Amino acid sequence: LAAAEEMAKEGVSVEVIDPRTLVPLDKETILNSVGKTGRLVVADPAAKVCSAASEIMSIVGEEAFWDLQAPMQKVASKQVHIPFSPSLEKLVYPTSDGIIESIESTMEDWFAIGTQFHPESHSASALDQRIFEEFICGITDRARELRLVA
Repeated sequence: LAAAEEMAKEGVSVEVIDPRTLVPLDKETILNSVGKTGRLVVADPAAKVCSAASEIMSIVGEEAFWDLQAPMQKVASKQVHIPFSPSLEKLVYPTSDGIIESIESTMEDWFAIGTQFHPESHSASALDQRIFEEFICGITDRARELRLVA
């Protein structure tokens, strides 16, 4: 929630979903959210591999792939053994800064793609021009909406 609050200060709306249970997993809420925002950032204190985050991303990849407007991001514990020392343990788990960085990367990917193709500088057909304009409008409409599953 700290990452969502920090992003709100920058004018970025972040929808936070806390599934509460993995069985049953509320897939419908997650998929509806991805459909609405076109983005997914999953934060999970478990390891990146074989985790709830991996399963959520798998479900979205299978059932909502075409709704995604940017690559999915996973923020999870570092791939190391959990240290015995509490002061070192804190360094392994995801942080608000890591979550914010992942959220921002979902925005940057699309802005970069949107600026690579300019129909006026190519011999684009009317259909190409319309597709490009719809693409840019989609970026503009959704640029400040993101998905964060915590």
